[in-house]
Amino acid sequence: TQEFPARQYSGVPVENSNVVGGYRIRVYPSQTLQDEHVTADRWIYAAAAMALMILAISVFMLYDCHVERRQNKVSHAAEKSDAIITSLFPVKVREQLFNRQDDQEEQDKARRKMRKKNPLMPSPTNSKAVPEGFTSRPLSTVNEDGDDIMKNPMLGVGDDVDDAELNPHADSAPIADFFPSCTVIFMDIAGFTSWSSSREPPQVFVLLEALYSAFDIIAQKRKIFKVETIGDCYVAVCGLPDPCDTHALNSAKFARECMEKMQSLVHRLEPKLGPDTGDLMLRAGMHSGPVTAGVLRGDRARFQLFGDTVNTASRMESTGVAGKIQVSRETAELLASHSKGHWTQKREDPVKAKGKGELTTFWLHSRGRKAASKRSGQSTTDHSESAASLSLSDGLSEHGQGLRGADTSSPLENPKIQRLIDYSADLLVDTLKKIEAKRHTNSSKTVGVVSSVMARKVEQLEREMAGKGPCVNEVAEFVELPEFNKPNTPIRRKAKGAELSPEVIAQARSFCETIARSYRRNPFHSFEHACHVVQSSAKLLSRILAAQEIGSDLEAHDSTFGITSDPMTHFALIFSALIHDVDHRGVPNGQLANEEVDLASYYQNQAIAEQNSFDIAWTMLMEPEYVDLRRAIYQTDLEIKRFRELVVNCLMATDVFDADLKSMRENRWERAFHTSTQPDGERQEQPMVNEKPQVSLNRKATIVIEHVIQASDVSHTMQHWYVYLKWNDRLYFELYKAYHQGRSSQDPTPGWYQGELNFFDFYIIPLANKLDTCGVFGVSSHEYLGYARANRNEWERRGKDIVQEYLANWKELQQSKQGIDAMPSTEEESADESTPTEDQVEEFDQEPVEGDLDNV
Repeated sequence: TQEFPARQYSGVPVENSNVVGGYRIRVYPSQTLQDEHVTADRWIYAAAAMALMILAISVFMLYDCHVERRQNKVSHAAEKSDAIITSLFPVKVREQLFNRQDDQEEQDKARRKMRKKNPLMPSPTNSKAVPEGFTSRPLSTVNEDGDDIMKNPMLGVGDDVDDAELNPHADSAPIADFFPSCTVIFMDIAGFTSWSSSREPPQVFVLLEALYSAFDIIAQKRKIFKVETIGDCYVAVCGLPDPCDTHALNSAKFARECMEKMQSLVHRLEPKLGPDTGDLMLRAGMHSGPVTAGVLRGDRARFQLFGDTVNTASRMESTGVAGKIQVSRETAELLASHSKGHWTQKREDPVKAKGKGELTTFWLHSRGRKAASKRSGQSTTDHSESAASLSLSDGLSEHGQGLRGADTSSPLENPKIQRLIDYSADLLVDTLKKIEAKRHTNSSKTVGVVSSVMARKVEQLEREMAGKGPCVNEVAEFVELPEFNKPNTPIRRKAKGAELSPEVIAQARSFCETIARSYRRNPFHSFEHACHVVQSSAKLLSRILAAQEIGSDLEAHDSTFGITSDPMTHFALIFSALIHDVDHRGVPNGQLANEEVDLASYYQNQAIAEQNSFDIAWTMLMEPEYVDLRRAIYQTDLEIKRFRELVVNCLMATDVFDADLKSMRENRWERAFHTSTQPDGERQEQPMVNEKPQVSLNRKATIVIEHVIQASDVSHTMQHWYVYLKWNDRLYFELYKAYHQGRSSQDPTPGWYQGELNFFDFYIIPLANKLDTCGVFGVSSHEYLGYARANRNEWERRGKDIVQEYLANWKELQQSKQGIDAMPSTEEESADESTPTEDQVEEFDQEPVEGDLDNV
């Protein structure tokens, strides 16, 4: 309330004194006035300021996150780079490299500043900017003496040459040092080259990564510096960059532990990587002495060793024996100075090393067990193949019992056979998972629920097939594979998600054990040979399946004749390879017909051994304990018919000498891959007239499947030379054993050399050419053809001498056997590793040679 002073108005006076009771005026703003003058600007400004502040904070936070993330990436990359550099260079060398890099950057900065101040200052020669063969000096044909070097090019050579032209790193001293006392270790995987020839590249790297990773862990524990790996050779050194008085002792422990780890790993990897993996052995060599070590700067710079010590260590490895560690006299003396003289044993014969003459060397005993090889006097000239020949003696001791009498022990007691069983079972299970995965893609409502009617129909077919008679009558012109159906084609789908019941997995392994037990202990036609055929079939199948990676599913289906779309075909092929020589008697079909007249009569004198193998294996599969396994393979009448047709065709294809079967296959090949020569010289396939495309596709697929099993059965002839020798050693041994026992009237020796050449010329090389003609095996067909030709040429050069060595080795084995028979037989003596029989078997194995199936 506000009182106003008295005013004089034209009207009624309003002075308080004159008005009775007085007046008070109260003024209130109207709503309009309030709306016009009372605003929320302060709140708006405050909110805007707050928003700007939040935005700024958010921007700073985002920027901080971005910087932190980038810093983490840089830090992670730096850590990886540091880890890589640490693995390549010792700590001291790495620090020198970093320091010199910092110095070089400082020099570059100073040089750039000088150039800014003095633009006329010449820039250093940039070797990358100068074309090869040229320098950055001015072109002039006259030297300092006034002679024209164009007239005499020899003038000026070596005169006044800039150091930067000879060595771009001349501005800094090399990173190198001399270490007066070190031990250099070379370790090589014996048999690796021949082993890798029958594997896929990923399998080769699985083995190398597993072994080298294990060696690296041992090296870190023993303070060993890993220098490099050259293929399958592992190079390490102890005593640098940090001097170590116990470098010889540490190196010896390192080599022994690597030997033991190698044996453990290859046995564990054999079920995954296939046959002969467990036969791989390590050959090591060590020498102690002075070493020059440093970094050779330039492109792909790395830490390297130089000097006579390195060369001698390499000789120790190359002249060693698989499964043993050979050390020089210097290393042995150092071990003796550490009270470890009992670790070494002098080698009986001196080693002849290139550039060294005769050297006295020592064997380093393995820790807690006998040396893996008894042939201490044998030297190997090849760096990677000495273990390939060892496998023959193993095979004879496992399968070739003809010289030592019968061996009643079960083959399943052999750990190697157990690993082969695991390998085969894993392959079968993996393929069954693919079959299961395809069933899950079927859009039919009946999938997953097999009707009782269909189940009874399948059981009825199983009973009918058991009494069908000779399976040679079931050989089909072609097998009908499923037609392409997009929803049902699991080409791009992985089978990892498919699950099999534990019963199926257990029955698959049990079936493989039963098959292994059904193989006779022949040197060649054995369960080990069957697993080798399984492995080769899996490799060729993998090359066919690689076609999935190009084009659409339909293109892959057509280009591989439908094989990629049907996992049952894959299973049937591996199954056939596993059983194809079950109960083989160790003699060819002609001799078997004379020995087993009733059997030959039942099988109509056609493919006797092959039909017998099929009937035995099929009967086993039909046993009640494998009912779950059978339902995982097939669930309908069409599936069981297709599965049996595939297996029959595959097994009959392994008989390459039956005239009727051979003629039928040749006619089918001509119908499927008939070609004509075009005017330009190229050969073009001519399709059959009035034939459905699906029929043509099925015929080609059947041919490809049969050629896979045929090539796999003799795959040793199309693999590395030492694989070829190993298996054909066993074949010769098997045939000569039959001749020696009177089961065969023909000595295989006289015709062995020429028979091999004929077999290559008229079967192996044409078969390899057909693999190439099929066009579905990728580079493997070229690989097989190349090995076949190389082995043929090598056999032509060395075959006659090898055959004579075969005969001499057999006589030595006979003499050894007579000596054993004259001695009292005890379990202890027969189990002793030093018995003459074992030594003779190993001598028999030193020069493996080959005969082949044409002699059969």
